[in-house]
Amino acid sequence: MDRYLRKVSRKKLAGSQSSLAFGLFTPIQCCLGGLFCLALAAFAAYGAYRNDLSPLAVVRYFCWSSVKAAGLVAPISGRTELWFKPQTDLREYEIGRLSNGIQVLAVQDNRSLFASFAVAVQAGSFDDPADLPGLAHFCEHMLFLGTKKYPDSSEFDRFVDLNAGSQNAYTGDEVTVYFFTVSQEAAEEGLERFADFFAQPLFNRSGVQKEVQAIDSEHQKNIQSPAWRNRAVLNALANPESPV
Repeated sequence: MDRYLRKVSRKKLAGSQSSLAFGLFTPIQCCLGGLFCLALAAFAAYGAYRNDLSPLAVVRYFCWSSVKAAGLVAPISGRTELWFKPQTDLREYEIGRLSNGIQVLAVQDNRSLFASFAVAVQAGSFDDPADLPGLAHFCEHMLFLGTKKYPDSSEFDRFVDLNAGSQNAYTGDEVTVYFFTVSQEAAEEGLERFADFFAQPLFNRSGVQKEVQAIDSEHQKNIQSPAWRNRAVLNALANPESPV
């Protein structure tokens, strides 16, 4: 657990003041035009995916924090073991804070053969510009298509598949969540590859048309759902000036 937390804290950020380690930066700059956002950084679950603790379940434990400085992130401070859990829960939970204000939650399960990681960014479809609906969803897709250090658009998929893992992401109204799972042996390299999503994404033009089509296909499927239609009507009736 310690080495994963230290690796997150050592990740050097590139770019502007709205960058952060293992969390939020260029995609949201593109999506919000540099708007100062809040971000939620994720857990490094040392095993857990195959033992009734999926990344989506652990999202509930995440803590929101303000995005602050860019640059080389200092070691984690104020680390605290979380004790408020069921007596039958054998996992260990530890929370710490990076110097840029992000809180990191680590979940350790010694019974598991897998490691899981997730990052949640507090920006979603509600943050889309009026003239570019779907931009947050587009950013989510593009992050998987290569980084400066790993430029091949299918390299992350191959890495995850070769290490018995899985990966996915989703864009909600107010949050975008990325997560993946690999064998423990591949955890450190997996974290390095995953962190590069958020530090140096390429946003390669060659993948734009394909991802736009994929997003439109998802949208065409979703609009057939009565639940989606009801929510769209409620959103259309909401006051656009409301802070809520």
